[in-house]
Amino acid sequence: MRRGEKEGFLILRLTPPEDEAIEILDGLFVTGEGPASEQVKTAIRDCYKRLLSVSMETEMRLATKKAADVGAIRVFAENSGSSSFPRLWTEECSGDRSGISHRLQACLSGQTGEAPSY
Repeated sequence: MRRGEKEGFLILRLTPPEDEAIEILDGLFVTGEGPASEQVKTAIRDCYKRLLSVSMETEMRLATKKAADVGAIRVFAENSGSSSFPRLWTEECSGDRSGISHRLQACLSGQTGEAPSY
């Protein structure tokens, strides 16, 4: 979904139903039935539409991005072999070989010096 949005094929909105969200906020902050309560209701609606809904969407996007990143790292680790993955982040992998592919191959082969088999 994120890729489709980035490439302009999709428009992604992450918001709860507005009426339900405002009803919950009314229950939390409106305590009476007078003119002051009407002002609070008006402020709630304005605040939700201009500020809170946008903020909630941003937080949801960040949370889903973080979850997707963690999932991608887990899949990469599983595909790389659980014993090979931690070696990618050690100092021994920065060796004196030139070229990223050679360094990655050295990290994946570990101490055996053999190229990994896939």
